[in-house]
Amino acid sequence: MKSCDNISCNKLAAKTDFMRCSACKKSYYCSRDCQATDWNDGGHREACEESTETLLCDERMSSTTREQSFIRMIFRDTIKCLREHPGAGYFVEFNYVTTPVEINVCSLSTDSKTLKQLSQHPQWQHILARTAHSEGPTTLHVVQMVAGETAGCVPIPLRSSSGMVTKELERIARDSEAGSGRQGEAELERMIQNLVLRSSHEVEDIH
Repeated sequence: MKSCDNISCNKLAAKTDFMRCSACKKSYYCSRDCQATDWNDGGHREACEESTETLLCDERMSSTTREQSFIRMIFRDTIKCLREHPGAGYFVEFNYVTTPVEINVCSLSTDSKTLKQLSQHPQWQHILARTAHSEGPTTLHVVQMVAGETAGCVPIPLRSSSGMVTKELERIARDSEAGSGRQGEAELERMIQNLVLRSSHEVEDIH
C-alpha cells in the first residue's frame, strides 16, 4: 500500500495507482491536482530540488564506479596502439556482430578488413579529414553491426569540448616507456587511473 504525498489528501491505495514525481523519483500522488497542491503549498518544490541534486550525485558516483574498469581498458589499449603506430591516428571499434561484443582500439595505418569496409562509406574521407583537423577534441568510433542479413560498419565521430582525454593519452604514450618492467607498468597504471579519475570529474560535452 502507498499513501498520497499530498498531506491534505493522504489517500491509501496500491502503489501502481499513483504517479511518481519524475524529478526526485521519491514522491507519489494519486492525481495531478494533488501533485500541483503539494508543489505549490506543501513544500515539495524545495524538497524536490534537494532530492534531485542528491539523486544526480548518487547516479554519477554509481556510474563512475561501474564504468572505471571499462574506461581503463579503453585507455590502456589506446596507449598501446599509439605506441605501436605513433602519429597514425586510431579508432575504437565496437563489434556487435560477435558474441560477446568485441571492443578494440585500431590504428588507421593498418590494412584491416574494417578499414576496407569503411573506405566504401560515402562520408568516410570527410569524417577522417574533420577528425584530423580537430587535433584532439574529435575521436573516431566505429560500430560493426548486422542490418538484415548483411554485416556492415558505421563511423561515428564524437566531439568533446576540450579534448583533454585524447591529449593526455597521447602524452602518456609518448612519455611512458613500453616494456620497462614491473616498475614501469605500475607507473603506467597509476597514470591511467589518474586520467580515469580526471575524466570522470571533468564532464566533457559530447556532440
